[in-house]
Parts: sequence; C-alpha cells; structure tokens
Amino acid sequence: MLQESRSIFRPDLHDNLLHSVLARYLSDYQHGQKAGPPRFLINDLNRYWYTVAVDYQAERWERLERGWRIRYLKLLVSRRLSYVAAVIPLLLCSAENLAEVDRLVELYKQPPLARLSSLVTYSGFQEQAELATVLRTANDFIETLSQPGNRSLLEQTADEVPLFDEMKALTKKLDNTLRTILFGSLLSNESKRYLVL
Repeated sequence: MLQESRSIFRPDLHDNLLHSVLARYLSDYQHGQKAGPPRFLINDLNRYWYTVAVDYQAERWERLERGWRIRYLKLLVSRRLSYVAAVIPLLLCSAENLAEVDRLVELYKQPPLARLSSLVTYSGFQEQAELATVLRTANDFIETLSQPGNRSLLEQTADEVPLFDEMKALTKKLDNTLRTILFGSLLSNESKRYLVL
C-alpha cells in the first residue's frame, strides 16, 4: 500500500486510506510526543521485504523451467527500489523532521523513484552521483525489458543466457550503490540502527 499503490478511481479514498494506515503507526509521534524514525512501521516494511524475497524463492522452485529469470531481476531491481524508497522517508524522521502523517502521505503518493530523488533536497546528503547511478540503472532495466524479444530471451530454459548475465551485473551495481546511499553521509546511523539490528 505505502510502497507503490495508486488510485485509479477515487483519489480521495486512497488518500484517506494512506492517512489511516500512517496515523495508526504514528499514533505515538503525533504532536511531537515522540521523535525519530517510526520503528514499528520500518519493522513491518522490513518484514514485507523479507516475505517478498521468500515468495520469490518458493515460486522459483515451482518454475524451474521458465520465467524465473525475469522474476529474479524484478526482485533485485524494481522490488528493491520500491522497498528502499518506502524506508528512506522514515529513516529521515527526526526531532527536526517529525514523522507527521500529512507530510508522509504526500511523500507516499509520489512514485518510488521520485521519493528517492528527493534525497537531494536534504542538507548533508553527499551521494548525488550514486543517486544518479540508481536512476540510470532503473532506466536501463526498464528499457531492456521493454525491448522486443528480451523477455523471450530471459524466459529461455537454456543454462546460459548472456542477457541475464548482463542484467545480473546491473543488479549488483544497483545493490552496491544503494548500500552506499543507505550507509553514507545522511542515513548511516539510522540505517545501521533500524535496518541491520
């Protein structure tokens, strides 16, 4: 819901639902009662990410013949970007940047890549080059999958699929770049505290 939902019928109902979800998680943070990242919400997003990864593995066992490569790449690119873009606004919550429901609703109404791009507006963020790499990698991934024939290549049952190897290299680059952002200048302490331990 928070990571990537959009309204196609009633935007007001979607806004109300986002507001209700966040208000429940942030009840202790209202009116400055509590500051910092909302732990329970971050924990649930972490658990959801783990669930997505486990679901992928379960489906992979069922699809050993066809289709697993595309699902694998989507897990490591689009799903990972969606997760990171959902967690970062919460990691940025502090005594100076309170976890306010209305502000977070507006952030979560943005697409994940727009949320990631907003990092450049924060004082102290120094990984602009890495952020540009993330956006280029996302673009390259979408462009590769949208080219005619590439999906068929990735669905082949052959042991060796050169395009898959190229795309895997792209996912490793994305992983390293996101780690640099999460454990870099602005987010390091919060990432270590809320994402690792």
